Amino acid sequence: MRILVLIAILLHGHFVLAEQEGEVLLRYPESAAVDLGLGWDLHKGRSVPNVCIKNFEKYTVPKNTKEEGFEQGNNTWSLMLQLDIGAKQSLGYNEKVKTAAVNSNAGFSESSSWSVAAKYNMSRDNRYIIGKQKIVTSWEAIKSTGGLIELTDAAKKLRDEDPESFTRQCGHGYVARIEYGGNFHALFNLHHATYSASLDIKRHFEEKTYEKIGVDESSESGGESGSNDLDFKSSFSWDEQDIDIHVSESGGAPSAAGNNVDSVIEQYVSFPERAAEAPTEFMMAVFPYPESTPLSEIQAPYEVLAREYFKWLYLEREIGKMITAEHDANQAGYIFIEGVTASKKDLEYMQDMAGDKVDAIAKVAVDCIKYLNDTELVDQKKVEKLCSLKGLKVDFMVMDKKTGQYKKTKVDVLESDIYYLVRLPYSPAVFDGLFLNNQTAESAMSYRDLIFSQVNGVYRERCGNEYITHYCENESKIEQAVNNYIPEQQGIMYYKYRAFQDGKSCIAINSQGFLTTNNCTLADYFAIDHDTNQVRVRKHGNSSGKVDGCLRYIFISGQKYAQIKMVACEKSSDDAFKNYMSSWDLVAYRGDGKNPYRIIRDAYYNDRYSADYCLDVQGDTDKHNTKIINYSCKDSSSQELNQKWKQETPVFHFN
Repeated sequence: MRILVLIAILLHGHFVLAEQEGEVLLRYPESAAVDLGLGWDLHKGRSVPNVCIKNFEKYTVPKNTKEEGFEQGNNTWSLMLQLDIGAKQSLGYNEKVKTAAVNSNAGFSESSSWSVAAKYNMSRDNRYIIGKQKIVTSWEAIKSTGGLIELTDAAKKLRDEDPESFTRQCGHGYVARIEYGGNFHALFNLHHATYSASLDIKRHFEEKTYEKIGVDESSESGGESGSNDLDFKSSFSWDEQDIDIHVSESGGAPSAAGNNVDSVIEQYVSFPERAAEAPTEFMMAVFPYPESTPLSEIQAPYEVLAREYFKWLYLEREIGKMITAEHDANQAGYIFIEGVTASKKDLEYMQDMAGDKVDAIAKVAVDCIKYLNDTELVDQKKVEKLCSLKGLKVDFMVMDKKTGQYKKTKVDVLESDIYYLVRLPYSPAVFDGLFLNNQTAESAMSYRDLIFSQVNGVYRERCGNEYITHYCENESKIEQAVNNYIPEQQGIMYYKYRAFQDGKSCIAINSQGFLTTNNCTLADYFAIDHDTNQVRVRKHGNSSGKVDGCLRYIFISGQKYAQIKMVACEKSSDDAFKNYMSSWDLVAYRGDGKNPYRIIRDAYYNDRYSADYCLDVQGDTDKHNTKIINYSCKDSSSQELNQKWKQETPVFHFN
């Protein structure tokens, strides 16, 4: 079954619950009851049986707030965060860590949200979309009865005399708020989607949501910060087998489980009403004790372990997809350039290194969790040392540039992955957002631009605009890494030019050397050589670095317009060779009001004059086998249509 989806931009607002500075918002435990005022041990992930504060009383506050929306990504750690799963809990994704946590009574439990997150498979899936509903119907909280909420006299004395015993008896903070309502999460795993296709699918889900609740999306405002969303409609289709769905609900009256997009959207739309009918405890806030260690510092070691674990797991799995691609690398969505992108051997060694880092981090996490839960009086300094990755190294095979032989070296586990990401081939599945908003009709992008955008896109998806040491680098560091690893001039960027209304036809060269159209998998590659004003062509299937020819106008007797044919490329820089050469803008659009055609604009040059022509096909039935002829470009000025065509134009290849 194939589903045709018409996409429209969706703008919406978010309602965010107010938080106290320094608090930690946690999922309410599914397996144990928690009361307000009780201490909470962040190391062990459970409450302590003591109330160590005074001057407070409990109260209930009716609420009617929600956070909702769809987000997309391509790594498990981001998904864990979007599902409100803590760092320590997320490490249970590794079976050895999970076993250690369960065996040592570490407070680990497979919550419904955790089980959903575990369904995302970075070895198989390119991307995911997560639909989220957080509905708060009421709070149970504590407030001061006069003066400040502070430690009891006994708790103060214990903290001053025996801090470790204080932590054991009182925890690191106290439960200050319990939120009632419910959480809804729908995970859509996309097996083959590119970044831009994922955005389109996300927009479709948002549009379907508005349709079902009867809201006019044009009246809304807001949107996803920092996204590359465009304000135009596009159409695409996907196979049902290329997407699978997993749903979790916490709270709310039961509903029939959805098994396709429409039924899951129905669940999503109905959840606020169902959560109001049957609210449950689902989130809680822990406040720090006065004059105590910030809760963020207590959790910092687990944050680092989780970030680094999933960072290197992502690299290992992404490289695995590159190595095991069943078809030609370019057709599988990865673009390799000999001498620039890592070779298959380099990738294999890089994958081994990333895998060794994953194993090393998991071992540290196991030892860390065992200590936390087998030790009655936990020493925070020992936690910071035992749960640290500092000084940990693994082997990595690198090529000696002088000898051409591989040799073993040591690399830090706690290092940036930027040096590896810039050497990976370009893939639209990783990030193709550069081509949504940054195409120009004047120049083709360099390979440096392409990889800079891809690596920057990886970091933007991980952290937004936030800079995190080793995990998300800033643009200046990305630029430096790209410049260090990618030569400034390395080959020509080639495009397969898509053409015409079906979007699947590309310009090709027929057996007589003239332009025609063909299926894009069989089309030829084109590049604009701005120095010589030649359009270079590489015929499909030519795997060597040789350029087969260039385009030149050929005048045919009795025809109104000249045809363009592939001929030998000129090597001279003399002006004479430019005669009758064509120099193309990347995109243009011509519409007659009823039947718009996607076209390529070209300029006809000779030593007497230049004139603009546009390419179109003769006939409108067999779009994969029709003759290309020249038309006037006078109708190609529509900015909206031109922008749409820009998004759909190129497929990339490099020599």
